[in-house]
Amino acid sequence: MKKTDMLISAELAREVLLESLPSRVPLHQLPVPEPEAGEEEDSVKFRRSLRKVLASASELLRAEQPSQVWTVGGDCSVDLTPISYLAERYGERLCVAYVDAHCDLNKEAESPSGHFHGL
Repeated sequence: MKKTDMLISAELAREVLLESLPSRVPLHQLPVPEPEAGEEEDSVKFRRSLRKVLASASELLRAEQPSQVWTVGGDCSVDLTPISYLAERYGERLCVAYVDAHCDLNKEAESPSGHFHGL
């Protein structure tokens, strides 16, 4: 599959997912910074960019203080901040329904891609 085909497929999937969310759910789309070339920290590519997005999500959650959070994103990193926020709010009463397309069971040094979502 060509990169342009993948981008079109990703955009179509995004639209279908957004349309399937309950209409009463407020929607917030966070900007994703362009990663810097060669950006790697502790064997994880684009960690600085990832931290920026996670910080933005944390600020939004603390300001809005929702009782539940739905995340839809390109990889499993979109769930880090919402689950942390909800764990603080609910403690042991937290219940998470997590759906992923594949297992991510690599250690940093063993990841074939070096991307966070592959760990």
